[in-house]
Amino acid sequence: MNPFEVTKTKVIEGVTGRELWPSNDAYVRGTGSDMIGVCGASAETYEPGQIGSEKEWFKSGRPTRIVIRRSSDNGLTWNLDETPFWELTPELEDPPYGYVFKGVVGHILDPRRDALIRFTYCYYVCGPLYYGGGSPQHLQTRLFYAVSRDGARTWTAPRPVVCDGLRDTQGGKYYWMDWAPGVVWGRNRGGFDQPSTLWVPDGTLLVSFYKTALGTAAHDQAAALRARWKDAASDILSFQIDSYMDLPHEVSSEGVGEAAFALLDSGHVLATTRTSGNKSVGSYARVYAFTSADGGRTWSAPFEIKFDDGTSLNVPTSMSKILRCSKNGRLYWCGNMLDEPAIGYAPRNKFVVIEIAQNPVRFVKESLTVVDESPIGEGQKRYSNFSLYEDRVSGNPIVIMGEQQATEAWSDPTFISNGYRYEICVD
Repeated sequence: MNPFEVTKTKVIEGVTGRELWPSNDAYVRGTGSDMIGVCGASAETYEPGQIGSEKEWFKSGRPTRIVIRRSSDNGLTWNLDETPFWELTPELEDPPYGYVFKGVVGHILDPRRDALIRFTYCYYVCGPLYYGGGSPQHLQTRLFYAVSRDGARTWTAPRPVVCDGLRDTQGGKYYWMDWAPGVVWGRNRGGFDQPSTLWVPDGTLLVSFYKTALGTAAHDQAAALRARWKDAASDILSFQIDSYMDLPHEVSSEGVGEAAFALLDSGHVLATTRTSGNKSVGSYARVYAFTSADGGRTWSAPFEIKFDDGTSLNVPTSMSKILRCSKNGRLYWCGNMLDEPAIGYAPRNKFVVIEIAQNPVRFVKESLTVVDESPIGEGQKRYSNFSLYEDRVSGNPIVIMGEQQATEAWSDPTFISNGYRYEICVD
């Protein structure tokens, strides 16, 4: 029996043959019921790989449309902007030299300033969107940010995300190719998508960041991208990454990524991470975490978060998020769970919420609640890549998530991927 009641409502209508990616939900002002989100769509592709890649052909997904969606009733209903933020038009797709893709990867509200921050990214598309083979577009991804103070109606001009100390002046111009520690233009990638965020007491914003090498050397490292306002009135942010979280190769062959942040009662920052396990030595994907005593600058040694009965939580390699509920002060972890130990990215057929207890940090097993689930087999669905926020009226955690086909490269052209709102009713 599920301890928490979950209400599921369809809020975004899908389009046949397109995977739906709802993301980045946030309130646009410090008070009120107006919200903003993103509605992405992608289509199946089958294309030749680039020179030097590990595969000759790649079956993957190509982004086709990014649309901003808006709600005036706490996310119960949504309307799409008439003009897409970005769209793959025939004019863009036809030329042989590629095109520039632009996406929205984060909306974060600073209620103290009544300011909304939007993170975007772009890259030059010159081949299929694949990861393990070293897709060229990932080697030149750049992040930008803009700020709105009028409820997401207008925005400042985009500024590049560049960590402090990495600016190099040559000929009177700035060159920001290597824009974060360890991120080297043309060799690896860094960034985030639908990141976990946390405002720490000193006013610093932590944004979940990761960098990785590609190809056979793929190994992610996670970090807190620490953002601060330049001054009391400015809309300019400064950025800093002081250290990375990592796991030994035998524990997680792909390292760690997509950290989920929470502030513990002790004042320490907790970061749970995405891991992969290691097939060659028989280690499984688990929920490994780190803590920071200095606001995300440095991190402890990794440790596994287990249930309070000492057993491990079986997970795939997927993102998770944590929310501290103002209704009761408790921490809730949301993510994928499996019935059996696993290595790798699939399946993602079960999505759960679990309370996190402290001293020591552990999952409360009796709180485990299945938010949504699809039986493994024919017609199996995938639940992943979600938004998590607290409803201002009910105080309950809210998950916005698309219902997708089971595999990373889908094959049923008649499938309709809809977006759903899950309200998790807590005491």
